[in-house]
Amino acid sequence: MKQEIKTLWTTALRSGEYQQGHSALRLRDTYCCLGVLCELGVAAGIVTRTLLESGEYGYGWTRERCYLPREVREWAEIEEPNPEAVHAGVPRTLASWNDYGHSTEFHSIPPLDFEQIADAIEASL
Repeated sequence: MKQEIKTLWTTALRSGEYQQGHSALRLRDTYCCLGVLCELGVAAGIVTRTLLESGEYGYGWTRERCYLPREVREWAEIEEPNPEAVHAGVPRTLASWNDYGHSTEFHSIPPLDFEQIADAIEASL
């Protein structure tokens, strides 16, 4: 991952500007950790954002709603649409770390907050 974009992303996650949400890159005014990176891509002119009827936002020409679109991945130099990061020695995808506790499949595992996710990104990507 490009170091300067990683720094922008982790700073944004820690800034308090983004309210953490779950199960979508952005739903109304809440964001997945991956959605924060997409918003940085919008601000940089890398990707477009489209409001969908569901209240979710889609990014890029595919209107991706759950994972990083190609445009953002290329800009940030991230290979996977849902990259893996390690927290407390456990590897999981970033969407999983963001959403655990909000899914019936993983109801006993609490999600990480944006500060913890930023730490995992710094250590893993």
